[in-house]
Amino acid sequence: MSPLPSSPRGAAHMTRREFVALGGAAALTALIPAPAFAGNVLLLDAGAVLAIADTRYVDSVAFAGSLARRGASVLPLRCDMGGLWFDALQPRLSAHATAIAGLTLESDLFILKRLAAASGLSVAYVGSHDWRNGQGSRHGLRAGIALDRIAACLGQGEGPWAARLGEAIASTRFPALPQGLQERRVKLDIEPSPGSPKFFVSWLITRASCS
Repeated sequence: MSPLPSSPRGAAHMTRREFVALGGAAALTALIPAPAFAGNVLLLDAGAVLAIADTRYVDSVAFAGSLARRGASVLPLRCDMGGLWFDALQPRLSAHATAIAGLTLESDLFILKRLAAASGLSVAYVGSHDWRNGQGSRHGLRAGIALDRIAACLGQGEGPWAARLGEAIASTRFPALPQGLQERRVKLDIEPSPGSPKFFVSWLITRASCS
């Protein structure tokens, strides 16, 4: 596998395998800080959001498409997350973008989280979407933002589940949560889309404060 491109500061080449080997697959509960959000504001300023679409998977494309309908810019993930970061994400974040969202493999989030931290971004929300244990799917949501509406939209409504989830994340107003993290779990009686993996993660990476 080709190495990740080096950063403008001359960071050493590192393959995705080496990135993952630094700590193994990160546990979802360890991914989320407790970011400070202003009360009753839209979390996503749509014009400043970059939505990542893994073009191999229809669910990832549907998630990104729901954000695009809110004004986000969609970037296709065709190769590796490291290359996308240096070629497309980092320049846009330096210019105007303030958030990145996606529905991807967990390994891609692990790499992106490490790269984004150096630019002052952190994971504000992460969801696990799991078809590995029997019929239907299990969805676990964890964030420092209110999750009731997101869980409700995921659990019911029209259209693909991934599009409902993206729409909810993009359109919800989030009050401040001084008590810290919230968690929600949703079970859905749906089968995985053809060609999709049996485990996805949805995520939102933002500046430390979304005031």
